Formats: sequence, structure tokens, C-alpha cells
Amino acid sequence: MRLPSRRYQAMGAAIVAGAVTARYVAKWRRRRLRRLGEQRDNETGINKAYVGVSFVDTSVGPKTSCSIATLDNQLRCHFSTWDLREDGLGILPNSALGKPFLLAIAGPQGLAAEVNSVARECEQKNHSSLKTPYSVDGLNTTEATLCKSSIALFHNLVSSGARFRLLGLNDTSVGESNLIEVCPEIAWRSTARAPLAARNSLEGRRMRAEVLQNAGVDFISGPLITEAQLDSAICAWTALCLDKGKVHLIGKAPFEIPEQKVFREGFMIQPDIDATSSELDSASFAPV
Repeated sequence: MRLPSRRYQAMGAAIVAGAVTARYVAKWRRRRLRRLGEQRDNETGINKAYVGVSFVDTSVGPKTSCSIATLDNQLRCHFSTWDLREDGLGILPNSALGKPFLLAIAGPQGLAAEVNSVARECEQKNHSSLKTPYSVDGLNTTEATLCKSSIALFHNLVSSGARFRLLGLNDTSVGESNLIEVCPEIAWRSTARAPLAARNSLEGRRMRAEVLQNAGVDFISGPLITEAQLDSAICAWTALCLDKGKVHLIGKAPFEIPEQKVFREGFMIQPDIDATSSELDSASFAPV
């Protein structure tokens, strides 16, 4: 029996509309799953950039050079350079743009809290060679320049907006933060777990490169790695360790003196492959 043409046309239109709708729904589902996958990747650290910054030249001048190391989720290490600007403009390399990131700077984030203090609590506990007192006036020229530039950089990055979130400041947790302080001297000591030759010697550079290579880091640039590049690489490695819960937080949470435009105290991050994430969960972020 033949269907009336009008009824036949209506059924055909319904079939076509159903097919179009099915294709649209399938495409929507694929896009949604892709977005959810990207979100999960971001939350689990996939595609995240771990960026370490080390000061190469701490002398006074219009261009203070910094070494930048960027670790990706495959532990490939890329090096670049950055001319220090205390406003932080351009500090993130191109490979980190558009991704979640964790930035580790090899310099102090703030000054000591107590008027008569010669060092912050994190520096005292770690026996750091560079100590940041209540005021930089008593430091020699090189140390004062490094401290002033680093402290200003931290403050300006945080003050520039919500993009940079300093660990511990205003109770910013480990999971919420993307800006930390690392002391390469301490990071090398805790990661190597054995004496290392002087960092400015060829043997010292070889030993430090081997420490990170044994941890799985792949130096794409090749074997000729400078002291500053190695220091920036250990900072990036420490940032990765923080994401994995394999660190200790040393010191007190930072707090701000608004009228002075400076932070005081602050956590120093120390890598420890034997640490557990529960130690970070119990860390105190209360200002001193």
C-alpha cells in the first residue's frame, strides 16, 4: 500500500531531522568529553609547566640576566633567559603560556619579621648562606641587590592581579598556590643526599646534572649546562615535587606590610622524595 505523498514527505523530514539531531548530539558529547578531559589533565598536572628562575648576574645594572628552566609533564627540561624586571613582565616563557603553571624563584620573597633578626626563620632552620634580615641596609652590595630585586619581584607579581598566588599568603594552600621560593643550595643538598663538588667547577656541574638525570629529567639542550641553568632546573624540579607532595615547607607563612610594599618571612620549599602529602595537609598557614 502506497503512503500518501504528503504523509511520506513528513516522515522523511522527521527521519532527516532525527539524523541531524543525532549528529549534533554526538558532536556535542565529543566536545564535552574533550573539555572534561582537558579539565582533568589540568587538575592532575598534565600539561602543567614547572618553571624555575635563577639569577645569573646579581650586579647592579639595567639588565640583570636570569636563567629560566621549564619542566613539562614528561620531565623534559627547556632553558631560556629573561632580563630581570621587578614588575615581572615576561617572566613566564612561551612554553608555559596558556597552561597551568607553578613558578619557583631562587631568591627571598620577603624580609625577616623581627626588628633585630638577621635572617628569616626558614633561613635559620636551613642554615642558608644567604640571609635576609629585617632590613637590607646591613648587607653588602651584591647581597642587597639580589634581596631587593627578588623581594620586589615577588611582591609585584602578587600585586599584579590574581594570576600569581604566593604559597601561604592569606592562607593560600599548596593546591591553590602557583608561586614559591626555593633556595638552590638547600634543594641540591636535600635532593643529592651526598656531598657535591663546588657548583662553579666542571665536576660540580656534572654531579648536579646527574642528580636530576637520575630523577628522570631530560636536558634537551645537551650536556653543556651552566651553573645558573642547573640552579633554575633544581627550582623547577622542586616545583614538580611540591605538586607531588614530596617536599617540606620550612619557615613561617608570609604576610604583607602594605605601607612598605613588602612581604615578611615566607616558606622555603625543600624537596624530599620520602615526604608524604599528609605532611603538607597538616602545614600551618597562619601569619606570624
